[in-house]
Amino acid sequence: MLKDSLKIPSASDVPVQISLIADALPVLLAYVDCDERYRFVNRAYVGWFGFSPDCILGHTVRDVIGDTAYQVLRPHIRKALAGERVDYEAKVPFQTGLQFIHAQYMPDRDPSGRVLGYVALIENVSERKEPETAYRELAEKLELRVRERTDEILEKSKRLERFNRITIDREHDMIRLKKEINALLERLGEPRKYLTPPPAREFLGHAT
Repeated sequence: MLKDSLKIPSASDVPVQISLIADALPVLLAYVDCDERYRFVNRAYVGWFGFSPDCILGHTVRDVIGDTAYQVLRPHIRKALAGERVDYEAKVPFQTGLQFIHAQYMPDRDPSGRVLGYVALIENVSERKEPETAYRELAEKLELRVRERTDEILEKSKRLERFNRITIDREHDMIRLKKEINALLERLGEPRKYLTPPPAREFLGHAT
């Protein structure tokens, strides 16, 4: 069905040629039918999962890649089987480990337009994505640290402002008390005991 729908010539040596070309590709290539069963995989696909072709062909995508990875890919698979061309990147927890992939699913239709399956072209982009992810995580940590540091500085600034306000209020109280003592001494005919400079707030107001 794949050969007819993709307009591949029917010469007897075509399947061998297709297999040789597919195996020479540096990307993962597979054909999955409408029941989500593998009908073709290239050498790179087999090598990536470490299975023999017999352990892949005829088996469902879920069985081969595992349920956890399948849950990530399922929405894209459903779109392809609904006739939509799909192009996406994802971080996928395969059984062989966490991998970043760039995948393209191209629906395969018969002459009437019915979707028979899809061709999957998959590239492992982990080497490119891992530095990007590390950089993004580092940037997020740095941003968090800056926010925490900013909040810390603002809190200390507020505490200092409160302390200064209390200090100035106490200074006002002391000056008022000294003035009252000086006034009382003057009424008693005694010399003043305290010099009473203007409060810091008044001094700062004149300075500005």
